[in-house]
Amino acid sequence: AATAYEYRDIVPQYCNVAMDWGPIPDKPPGAGRLLQAQVFVRHGARAQIHDASCWPGGDEGAFTCDLWSLSTIVNSSDAPLAPFFRAVHLHGRDGLPGNCAPGQLVESGYEMGRRNGRRLRDAYIAREDLLTGALRDLPADALRVRSTDFSRTKQSAMALISGMYNESQARGAPGIAMRIVDQAVETMIVNPNVCPAAAGWQNAFFQSLPNAQAAELQAVCARLDITGSTNEECMNALGHSIDCLMSRLCPTVPFSPHNRTVPQEFLNDDASLLRRLWKVRDEVYWAYFKSAVDAGAFGALAGEVLALAEGAVSRDAEAPKLAVWSGHDTGPMEPLYAAFDLRPEPPFWPAFGSMLILEVWESTNGSLARWISDGAVVQGPMPFSEFQLQARALVRTADLCHDEPARPDHAKAEGYSFAEGLVKATDSRHWGRTQAALARTALVCCAIGALVLARWFGVVKAGSAPSFVDPHARFLRFGL
Repeated sequence: AATAYEYRDIVPQYCNVAMDWGPIPDKPPGAGRLLQAQVFVRHGARAQIHDASCWPGGDEGAFTCDLWSLSTIVNSSDAPLAPFFRAVHLHGRDGLPGNCAPGQLVESGYEMGRRNGRRLRDAYIAREDLLTGALRDLPADALRVRSTDFSRTKQSAMALISGMYNESQARGAPGIAMRIVDQAVETMIVNPNVCPAAAGWQNAFFQSLPNAQAAELQAVCARLDITGSTNEECMNALGHSIDCLMSRLCPTVPFSPHNRTVPQEFLNDDASLLRRLWKVRDEVYWAYFKSAVDAGAFGALAGEVLALAEGAVSRDAEAPKLAVWSGHDTGPMEPLYAAFDLRPEPPFWPAFGSMLILEVWESTNGSLARWISDGAVVQGPMPFSEFQLQARALVRTADLCHDEPARPDHAKAEGYSFAEGLVKATDSRHWGRTQAALARTALVCCAIGALVLARWFGVVKAGSAPSFVDPHARFLRFGL
């Protein structure tokens, strides 16, 4: 049961101490040729993301980064037009103590991406022959790389590709296009520019937390002397606290001295306060993303994912064989966990370097879909039409982005179903929820009808913690 998990192993689990999720499972029974794999990754381990003070004396210690990037300017033929330049952060001149920029990808984070890439090579190049063994022999449309516009996510994508193709295997290959969109219109995250109604929805979500959850949230904030704050402000402050703590507790983050700079109150009594903090934040944000999915915040993302998968099933020559999506915990990782019910138990928050894969297979009974998360099958294999039905229903929720926000459905985080929403149709207190359930049910019915026709016709102090939401749009942009 969800309440059984006590977050005792959250440090090694979240920090991805092993830096490897193990081999990707063999093909499902009855499957033939692999048509496509879409790979979604969270960036690897990084330095603390905010430069605000963590606690009194929190400036003790330092982050030390040895991972840098070279950059130059090239023409349309990839010929360098200038020397290579190495970006170097000066000691004592950044917001963080040491020489790391806030949120900078660190060496272990790069290694997480590289090892993910090696696992992909073992499964999809060596075993399934999805891609060619040498990068220079790869057809132009076979590999598609998409990233949010942050250095750590772009570098994590590079690390993954370097794990798939080492230096000799990549020699002679043209430059790889990394698809990036302006952050203002990014679909991997909750974005009010993409889903305008999300602004009112987010306010309503935090204002209508279940009493017990809101009470625990406020109790934890009070325990940390964060007082007089709204539920949303409290969550912001707790997010900063966890960032500070994990940046010093994670063996995969180059901070020294580890652990000794963390206030003892977090570690006393078997780290009960640390575990309590993690538990309330993890559970509230799981409910947040479940509610965001219902509100249509990820309808656009679902449409992009579905279009690529359908292209593979229809044998579209321009559909990629392997698509890489490099982003954050808050998008695309946890939104996909929530949208497709891929995380039945806590912890829900994605670890550093977490990897989610959507496979599409050929079979004698039609195409199959399968989800793999951190080396384990979490859903499927299922008929592709079943995945398609789920995804199309999600795509249609994007229509809600231009409606007045309904009261968030916190019960969705506890497995609240369409049927339960309909049962409560006569209770006015549940009318907003019922309207959403009716809309979802109608969409599902329409999708089923379309499939039938297709088959028929053959076809820590208060005030000091920075917000984890954008200061202008007040939206989750990137998390831990």
